[in-house]
Amino acid sequence: MCPRIFNLRQSAESAAIVSSFFTLLSSIFSLALENRQSALRCHAMTLVKFILTKRTQLKVSLYARSGPGCDVCNLVARFHDLKLVTLDSPRKPCGTRPPRVLRALRRKRSAKICAICGNRAFLKKIDGSQSPNMLSQSCRTPGLLKNELMPSSANHFLSDRIKSIGSSGIRRIFDLGSQLKDPIDLSLGQPDFEVPANIKRAITRAVESNKNGYTPTRGLPELRKRIAEQLKAEFGWSPDLFVTCGVSGGILLAMFACLNPGDEVLITDPYFVSYAHLPKLSGGVPVPVSLYDDFQLHPERIAAAITPRTKMIIIASPSNPTGVVFRESDVRAICELARKHDLLIIADEIYDLLHFDAPIPSPVKFAPERTLLLRGFGKSYALTGVRLGFAAGPSEIIEEMAKLQQYTFVCAPQPGQWGALEALDTDISQQVNDYRRKRDLACEELRGCLEFVKPSGAFYLFPKVPKRYKNSTEFVAAAIERKLLVIPGEVFSRQDTHFRLSFGVPDDRLRRGCAIIRELAT
Repeated sequence: MCPRIFNLRQSAESAAIVSSFFTLLSSIFSLALENRQSALRCHAMTLVKFILTKRTQLKVSLYARSGPGCDVCNLVARFHDLKLVTLDSPRKPCGTRPPRVLRALRRKRSAKICAICGNRAFLKKIDGSQSPNMLSQSCRTPGLLKNELMPSSANHFLSDRIKSIGSSGIRRIFDLGSQLKDPIDLSLGQPDFEVPANIKRAITRAVESNKNGYTPTRGLPELRKRIAEQLKAEFGWSPDLFVTCGVSGGILLAMFACLNPGDEVLITDPYFVSYAHLPKLSGGVPVPVSLYDDFQLHPERIAAAITPRTKMIIIASPSNPTGVVFRESDVRAICELARKHDLLIIADEIYDLLHFDAPIPSPVKFAPERTLLLRGFGKSYALTGVRLGFAAGPSEIIEEMAKLQQYTFVCAPQPGQWGALEALDTDISQQVNDYRRKRDLACEELRGCLEFVKPSGAFYLFPKVPKRYKNSTEFVAAAIERKLLVIPGEVFSRQDTHFRLSFGVPDDRLRRGCAIIRELAT
């Protein structure tokens, strides 16, 4: 590839990349002047790789003069599926004046010699019979290709689907809290009570008795049997089931097992952060359905959002971020819609034990054959870091999810499974009563200065931003200045009108946080 006949068209946003490009080019020409041909071959390929990895910012055209082809340039072009154009007579593409470094080079060497690879002829159309294996034969010092002049960014290796997903706003606030000195943290969805002592002992016994290896992919037989007994007693239901790496792991497996490209997933807005992103990773399309302003299910809104592409509905009760428990009549209506339109219901019941005013109406009660139930041990038993849950539902779906687990998570952590087995026989009514009291405390502290729906479960409050702030992002920024951490509502919603606080914290911290919120609201 001769610099004299290399044409680079600059796009509007590529000035910095062009500068880096010519810096790289300068180092290549310096080597050319020293006549180090083996190194030049490496740098030729490095140069082309650099340009092609930036093709979203740069438009590159390679032109060739007639004659025998350059091995390096031909092969790299073929490797990157780059179209070459043969020119019968030498000319300057686009009529541009060559860079200063090229003009200096011509004074030192003949213009008939390629300054990068040393061959007399430059480029020609590639013969399809050439083998990519020639790449290593043309490059005698491959270490240069990997270590010296490769681009500093690996962004071009990333997939489009992962680029479309931002990092979790919850985790950003959590990371910020770890950097502040003595913040008032009401941001993280994590219980403030300790893991019950008997569960700790069960996990410790498992570790000390060397129960630290793999389990069957579906989980310990003892744990699966105990879960099955619980579901039979609660619903009279005997589904297929397996142990997952948390409810989040179960949601991911469900999406990959059930969704084809373009399939739509109805999610209630506000939603848990994963609901808006995990469908995209598996090729699906999340379709938010607004629950504002009472945050209850509205079957007529769900029905209006159903299309021929709709495949599933995700409902979470109690809800994160609102803490609302859905009405039984609405859950029953959603089950009827699922039957009518042949839909799967994913019931995220990670907070199933944390309800304060009335039992939680599960879709399992009304449509067990169309429900994939996901429950876990993190929120109810303070085992968030152990990452344990289970999925129960139709055998065909459970079978495929378990198959995917073989190739992803492999199995849930064994010591934690022994702890979960103990947890299922543990009474946490005292913890639930304590959360009910904290809920009432938070509501009393903020009543009169903020608008909110009183939660009936979980440990969240989702108030509306005070009128003096444009949106929740602005309000949260003001709170952070006072060392108060809460989560902006835009993390959970297409709207940016509310914010989430967790009352699963010690009472003194909750009171201090509410006091700052009152000051910000006035």
